[in-house]
Amino acid sequence: MDFEEVAVFIVVLLPLVSLCFGLTLRLAIKPFVETLSGVLGQHRAPAPEQMAELKAMRAQLYEFTEAVSELRGQVSFDRQLVAGGSTDEE
Repeated sequence: MDFEEVAVFIVVLLPLVSLCFGLTLRLAIKPFVETLSGVLGQHRAPAPEQMAELKAMRAQLYEFTEAVSELRGQVSFDRQLVAGGSTDEE
């Protein structure tokens, strides 16, 4: 192949490759990126009903934490009573 054949090959091949690349970007990658950004956007900004559910769950978690803490105190007191009661019976 001489220089003229290579030049013609490049002149014909370059536009075809760029057209294929452009169409690939437009038809395949762009919709994928838009969909991905939309999904990520939804997860970053929770909906108002999700915020209400999250607040309710936080309140329940706080109530459970308080209940467990109270139960620990009662169990500790019960253990002291049982320990003290077993020494009185002997």
